[in-house]
Amino acid sequence: MTLIISVLTKGFVVQVSDRRLSANNRLIEDDSNKAGIFQCVDGFFIYGLSGLARAYGHETNEWTQQALIDSAKDRPTTHATFEKFQRVLTDRFSNHPGIGRVSPSHKRTTIVFSGFVLQPEMTKPFMYVFSNFEDPVKGTRQQAAGSNFSMTAFSPNTPDSSMIYAFGNWPAITAGGLQRLNKLVLEGNSKPIKQKALDLILKAADADQANTIGKNISIVELSAKLPVAPICSIHAGHNRNDMFFPDQVIAFGRNRNLITKDMKIDSNADQSSLPIFVPKVNRNAPCPCGSGKKYKRCRSK
Repeated sequence: MTLIISVLTKGFVVQVSDRRLSANNRLIEDDSNKAGIFQCVDGFFIYGLSGLARAYGHETNEWTQQALIDSAKDRPTTHATFEKFQRVLTDRFSNHPGIGRVSPSHKRTTIVFSGFVLQPEMTKPFMYVFSNFEDPVKGTRQQAAGSNFSMTAFSPNTPDSSMIYAFGNWPAITAGGLQRLNKLVLEGNSKPIKQKALDLILKAADADQANTIGKNISIVELSAKLPVAPICSIHAGHNRNDMFFPDQVIAFGRNRNLITKDMKIDSNADQSSLPIFVPKVNRNAPCPCGSGKKYKRCRSK
C-alpha cells in the first residue's frame, strides 16, 4: 500500500509518495505512476492513490482519470465534480465484477487531492480525501474496506495555518517524524519540507517488513501563484536514464478535457553515458559515473 504525505500551506502544497505496486506483500512493479495533477475550472490539485491498484479488468489510476472527466461533464467546478466522483467511485467498487472478487482487506483504497480552489478574493488551500477504510480527521483506519467511500473536505482554519496528513501506509511513520516535519512547515520553505518528507518515506521503507513501501518516490509541488506550473521530481535509489512525470487530467466540461499519462524523458543512453538521475552519494563513496574514483575526487560528478 502506497505511503502518501501531503502538506498544505497558504503558499504551496506538497505531495510526496512512493511508487511501489505490490500484492499480498509481493512486489509487482517498483515504478508505478500513482500521482497526478487534476485541474477543473476553479481548482488545481495534486492527486495520489493508495490501496487497490488493479483487479481483474480494473485499474484504479486509469479509471480515476476518466471518472474525473465524466464527473465534471455538467458542472466542472471543484465541489460539484468531487461530489459526483464520490458517488461513481462507490458505485464502481460495489458493482465491478473484478473488484467484487477481491477480499475486503485488499479492497481498501484512498484517493487524496491536495491543492487550491480559486475563490473571488483569494486562492484557498483545500484537501479532498476519498476512502473506504480510513478517516483522516479521527486518524483511524479499518482492517477491511467498507461498502461506501466517504468524502472528507477540509482547509486550514486560518490563512497562516497549515496542515500535514499521511495516508495509506501511514502507520509506518513515527509521530516524532511528523512533528519534525511540522516544524519545517512553520518556517515556510518548501525545499526542506520535501526533503524531510522524502526522508520519512525512505526510513519507513527500510523498516517495512512487509516490503510494501518502495524507494522510488514521486515529489510534486503546487504554488498558490496560479497558473504557475507544478514542480515535479522523482527520487530513485539507483542510477537511471529516464525521468517520469505525473499524469495530468484537465476537466473543463463538454469537449474541453485532456488526459496525459505515462510521460517521461528517456535519454536512450548506453552504459558509457551519464545517467539522468543519480541518488545522493557520500563524498567518500565510489562515483556513480563508473570512473572508479571517489565521488569527491571525480571531475565528472
